[in-house]
Amino acid sequence: MRILITGSTGFLGRPVALRLAAEGHEVIALVRTSAMAPSAPGIHALDMDLASPDVSRLPDVDALMLLAQSRLHRDFPGAARDTFAVNVAAPFALMDWALGAGVRRIVMASSGGVY
Repeated sequence: MRILITGSTGFLGRPVALRLAAEGHEVIALVRTSAMAPSAPGIHALDMDLASPDVSRLPDVDALMLLAQSRLHRDFPGAARDTFAVNVAAPFALMDWALGAGVRRIVMASSGGVY
């Protein structure tokens, strides 16, 4: 299965990406910078800022996992715009893209503020 993961450098996303790749899945890690992406066979980094995602650059995938949160979430309410963009607007844009692209499996985990 080919899986696009947001938040693949984070608390949930990194172990999930590594596990899926180890199980033989192809993982597309959507990251701010590819230097931060988990490194393992089967993981391919795609640089993209979730504060303004360019869905036209997204590859065909079988599944979408939304595991990202704003890196500025602790600076709320001062960083409310970034938090909204990454935690609300980006997941909406990615789910809208996924539905239009025929992706039938979508997983969304809550942001770190919920933990």
